[in-house]
Amino acid sequence: MNWKTTLLSILCFCGMMEAHAQCMPSVSPTCVANVTMDQELTDCLDVGNSADISVDETFTCDHNLSGKTINLQKQVDIRFTGNVTVSSTTVFTASTGNATIQVAGLIITANNGGGNGNLSIAQLNALLALLPAPVSLETALAALPVEFISFTGKPMKDKTVAINWATATESNNKEFEVEYSADGKVFKMVDKVKGAGSTFIRQDYTFEHRTATAGINYYRLKQVDYDGAFEYSDVISVELSTKLGSYRLFPNPVKEANFSITFQGEEELNAVRLYNITGQEIRISPSLSGVYQLPASLQKGTYIVRMELEGETYLERLVVQ
Repeated sequence: MNWKTTLLSILCFCGMMEAHAQCMPSVSPTCVANVTMDQELTDCLDVGNSADISVDETFTCDHNLSGKTINLQKQVDIRFTGNVTVSSTTVFTASTGNATIQVAGLIITANNGGGNGNLSIAQLNALLALLPAPVSLETALAALPVEFISFTGKPMKDKTVAINWATATESNNKEFEVEYSADGKVFKMVDKVKGAGSTFIRQDYTFEHRTATAGINYYRLKQVDYDGAFEYSDVISVELSTKLGSYRLFPNPVKEANFSITFQGEEELNAVRLYNITGQEIRISPSLSGVYQLPASLQKGTYIVRMELEGETYLERLVVQ
């Protein structure tokens, strides 16, 4: 589910937002040159389309900024603790320096979002421009998902695979569960990596899987929010070199009662076992010629061939038709 769809769902419950202090417009509201308090901001929004804020201030009232421009002057720092309604026509600007907006634990800065802020005002305006309907600023920021920049893996030494990924944005992100599969179908968690919570600054992560198997290994990430919601990444595959060198398991798919394994080299396989996708071993009958007999009652489906050679284990998928 993308973040705009999530926002549309949340909008159905917008009437349940927590109530805050209400600032009512004055009898004859006017927009002062420089807003310095909650009441002045209320009056300015009531009569115009913009407001200039020139001093540090915490705004506790609910304010509707739809169709309004809010300009921060003189490197001011402002904080919204009330419900702030925004829309695709809301615009924030800053005349000078590193002015900041604080809302829902996030810091939005006038620069590029580096060092002292979670995102920049320019990034905030770009997000607001995509809003499908008016919504609270806190909701708009909270609805943004984890956005992946990359997810890659590369083989290392000693059965180790290095997994690397990067995110452009994170919202309410508790952790990543690194999941591994030998066949690309059945995955299990091998470890957890702590997330960055909520941020709009690039985050880079790395994890080393030290018990990978020779051959092809499959990985995916399960991103988990603090509220328990989760999403999966795409699946990547990483191949580790094998002592088997160039080997062939054929026929595959297999339609007859047996299959063969051939490889370059003089070593002999220590053991060959067959498992179904639930991990249950299926008895097979080998011969000296490298031909392995399948049970006559074996059902059609996908199985895993486990080969052992000089202390290393190799897994290969076998499809029975």
